[in-house]
Amino acid sequence: MMVLLSHTETPTMSTNSYKAGQVPSIRSSQSGGEGDGRTEGTTEELIRTFQGILNKLTPERFESLMKQVDELNINNEETLNTVIELIVNKALTEQSYSATYAKMCHHLKGVTVPSRSSDGFIYFHKLLLQRCQMEFENGLLKEKENNVSVAQEEGEEQQLKVDLEQTKLKTRVRSVANMRFIGELFKLRMITEAIIHTCAVKLLQDVCEESMECLCKLLSIVGEDMDTEAERPKLNSYYDYICYLLKEWKMSTRIKFMLQDVVALRKHFVRQRSERGETAEVETEGDPVRQHVPQQNQPGNFDLTPELSMTMKRSRVARSSLPASSSSPPPTLGA
Repeated sequence: MMVLLSHTETPTMSTNSYKAGQVPSIRSSQSGGEGDGRTEGTTEELIRTFQGILNKLTPERFESLMKQVDELNINNEETLNTVIELIVNKALTEQSYSATYAKMCHHLKGVTVPSRSSDGFIYFHKLLLQRCQMEFENGLLKEKENNVSVAQEEGEEQQLKVDLEQTKLKTRVRSVANMRFIGELFKLRMITEAIIHTCAVKLLQDVCEESMECLCKLLSIVGEDMDTEAERPKLNSYYDYICYLLKEWKMSTRIKFMLQDVVALRKHFVRQRSERGETAEVETEGDPVRQHVPQQNQPGNFDLTPELSMTMKRSRVARSSLPASSSSPPPTLGA
């Protein structure tokens, strides 16, 4: 899956490129000024200290542990890369603490270090977004699929298929966890609405069960905060399309229940706001949550940003995944 996580300038990682889940090695700083005095051992000690803080991090101990983080001298690009990798891997392997790790990123968002390859600076916030994008793209699965296709011997092919299935499971778990982490970052305003829309559109375009599970996780985290007057037209179209898929698309029972739950969750949020008088403008006769129901002959059209419009033109939803007997066209995600 590929999606551009920023509609503005995407940061360029001037250090080595790392595969998802791979922690970069630590070398001594080459970007500090004269008299810096940093050694490889000092850097490794800093990372060990940071790893120890991560291992002890809980919501209850957050404030005290952040004071320890503030005392660490993260002043070079290599160390910053490693810190981000450690945080992201923790967030993806310990989903129950995803909100806490996102809060930690919010605490560190102002960290800036000199670039090793230019006279500029590397920003924690931008590097974090790039790392989340790397996880979203996740080229590891495609690499293993290619290995299966080029396998010559039957025994080798069978073993590669087993490895592929294991990788698919790990990829699915990490992808869902990444969506949760992205959602938690959005709630802290570290990710914009435009990025969330880009992710949602791409996931809807993929029309596979893994993408639908990721979409459900994302919407369950950001749905209530995204349901504003400005963002509601786009959000409505996503739920219209989910309702269409529930009616027309062949899927497993597990995914069907997930999609139904995310629609029901939005109904609950909208009903609560309606009772408080906050969403009276969306009420219609007999149904205060009309926006969840696919509107016959009224697809959810809306004006996309130029970036999203171009994305939709390049890749429409894969209709081949839908039953041949589908009698009605899907709601429009964009013009």
